[in-house]
Amino acid sequence: MKHGVVTILAVDGGGVRGILPALIVRDLMRRINFLELWRWRRMPVRLGMRAGPRAAAEVFDLFAGTSTGALVTLGLARADAYSPERILRLYHERAREIFPPARFSTTAAVRQAFTVKYDREPLEDLFLQIFGGERLGECRSNVLIAAYDTDHRSPFFFKHYSQRTCRKNPRVCRDAEDYRDFYLRDVARATTAAPTFFEPSRITATDGKVYTLVDGALAANNPALSAYVEARKLYRDARRYIIVSLGTGRSTRRYPWETIHRWGYLDWVSPLHGVPLNAMFSDGQSEVVAHALKQLPRVTYFRFNADLAGDVNEDMDDAGPENMAALERMGRDMIRRFSPELHRLAKLLQRHRLY
Repeated sequence: MKHGVVTILAVDGGGVRGILPALIVRDLMRRINFLELWRWRRMPVRLGMRAGPRAAAEVFDLFAGTSTGALVTLGLARADAYSPERILRLYHERAREIFPPARFSTTAAVRQAFTVKYDREPLEDLFLQIFGGERLGECRSNVLIAAYDTDHRSPFFFKHYSQRTCRKNPRVCRDAEDYRDFYLRDVARATTAAPTFFEPSRITATDGKVYTLVDGALAANNPALSAYVEARKLYRDARRYIIVSLGTGRSTRRYPWETIHRWGYLDWVSPLHGVPLNAMFSDGQSEVVAHALKQLPRVTYFRFNADLAGDVNEDMDDAGPENMAALERMGRDMIRRFSPELHRLAKLLQRHRLY
């Protein structure tokens, strides 16, 4: 926190569409570093020696993520932080390991109505390769990751408070001392355990307690509001909260009365229809959060999202090369469309966080 301003990055769930927020973060960090370089060139003596480009962990006080958004934020907040560019490469190079193409897509969709669509082992192997033995408690930044606890029927948030935060707010950290620590690979597995796509996660905290968790989208597909509540607890004296909320695309699929008026249970959860019950719940929750945060005092809320259109497949698990390329094009279009807002945001973050 700098000058009483708290900065938050919150990223939605959405499978392979996590490419979109990764592109936005990359562009935002490039803008911030360009502004900093420009300022240093004007006042090199006053600002001293430059230490190179800033990392996202130096810009944001709190990282919040759900499902694929958690993979983005964990990558940025971990001790050995990933650059946005490296996160993008992971999507392009490894997404097909998580979502392997089916030979007969219709048959796979019908099968999904009765059992999980994908094997969990490639997903777990990938998270082990990415995160190894790192723990949540080793992250360099404050972290909030959403999941859902099926044993207790309640949202479950993985939390980590940085050493800097604990020095400034020891009471909050003392209250959280009994909070369980987890391996990052298990956090990633839990928050991405999307029902019908993967088995629920059965993970063990480092103190031996066992949890059954599923995808955080069931609790907070857009985790920005949960992040704001957490930030209010951590930074009670803040005079302003800058929240950067990144979506993974809005569905444009329509369900007219003529189509749905006779639907039964299987129709509402059918993959052939795009799992409409889950899709509507996630989209609705995301928009309600955005509406609420825009009304709050002392909150400056930036929401970057767009309709899924053109060649982009709305399915969260289409990791084919054509769809990945279409998502790249959509991300670049979003950056062009939001360029004035991104520039204004970069100036705000650069001014409040870096000096």
